[in-house]
Amino acid sequence: MSSSRSIVKVFLLLCLLFIPLTAFDSNFDLNSKDRYCSFGSLNQNFFIVSHLSSKNFKVMEVIVTGYSSVPWETDSDPFITASGKRTKVGIAATNFLPFGTKIKIPEIFGDQIFVVEDRMHPRFKDRVDIWFPSSWQAREFGIKKTKIYIL
Repeated sequence: MSSSRSIVKVFLLLCLLFIPLTAFDSNFDLNSKDRYCSFGSLNQNFFIVSHLSSKNFKVMEVIVTGYSSVPWETDSDPFITASGKRTKVGIAATNFLPFGTKIKIPEIFGDQIFVVEDRMHPRFKDRVDIWFPSSWQAREFGIKKTKIYIL
């Protein structure tokens, strides 16, 4: 009896967690009012985004790369960003957004929010660089073309 109650509790909890999620592909209309549990086609562009309010963000397609705090990828103080903040998970570098701008990269990182606190070399006008704790992780991430959501 308690086993079936546990299963029901887990089911209800999962329903509460996943009902607000919206799954969609690249053809999904972000301005549509019908975003509840509408699933797009299961293809390589499939991803899940939760709680994106269409009136509060702008979408851009950019190249996303990774970097880390090693001397050959940074300036003389590798653990301090261009804005003066200390590096940590969730830091992004870009030249086309002001410091403090929050972005999401849902196709790669789901609901994680990144804050622009660093800059890149001036030759990179349309890129976003994501900070990783190790150079191995940054190299493993590679170069990806994807959509970012500017919040």
